[in-house]
Amino acid sequence: MNYLEQQPFLVRYMIRCKHFGKLIKECMDDMDRKGIDFQQYTKHEPYIGELSYSLQNDEPRRVVYKAYRSIDQNGQISLFPEIYAVMTNCLEWSPRHILRFYEQRGNSENFTKELKDDFGAGTLSHPKFLSNELEFLLKAWAYNIYHLFLNRKAKHIPGIARMRMNTFRKEFIKIGGKVIRHARQITLCISSAYARKKEFAGMMYNIQNE
Repeated sequence: MNYLEQQPFLVRYMIRCKHFGKLIKECMDDMDRKGIDFQQYTKHEPYIGELSYSLQNDEPRRVVYKAYRSIDQNGQISLFPEIYAVMTNCLEWSPRHILRFYEQRGNSENFTKELKDDFGAGTLSHPKFLSNELEFLLKAWAYNIYHLFLNRKAKHIPGIARMRMNTFRKEFIKIGGKVIRHARQITLCISSAYARKKEFAGMMYNIQNE
C-alpha cells in the first residue's frame, strides 16, 4: 500500500483484510460504540460500517466492513459476528459501493473456474499455439452460449438461472429418456418420477415460443 500511495499518479486500491485479528476486534469495538447489535443483521442484509485503522504505525487508512450473524451447520448462532473488511484509499465511494465493487472479483474467479472445470478450458493439449488458441476460443464460445441460454430461456425459472454447467448436465442432460418417432412427429418421453420435469418443461416452452 505504501508503494502504491507513493506513485506519482493516482492508484486506487481495495485490499481484503482477511484474518486480521486486531482489525476484526476494532470493527467489533466500532459497532459496540455505535450501539449496533449484529444479531439483527444477516448475510444478505448485513450491517455496513467504516473506520480508520493503522497498520504497523503507518498513517491511518480507511477500512470498510460488513458484519452479520453467522449460523453453523447445527443451526447454532455464533456469539461473535462474521466480519468482511476491505482496506482502501478510495474516499469518494460509499462503503456499500466499495464492498459491492470488490466482491465482483470473487464472482470473476467463479466464472474462470467454471470455464476451466466445466468446459475443459484448463487443458489445451495441442503442440501448436494457434491450435490451442482455437480450442480455447471454441470453449469460451460454448461457455458464452450456455450463459446466453440461461439468461434468455431460464432466467425466471427458480434454481436454474445461476446453475453451473456440470450441474446442468447432471440435472437436465444426463437423464433417462426415450425418443419416439411416429407420423412425422418426434416425442421425447421422460419418466414421471423425474424430479426436474417442471423446470424442464418450462425451458422447453421458452425455447419453442421464442
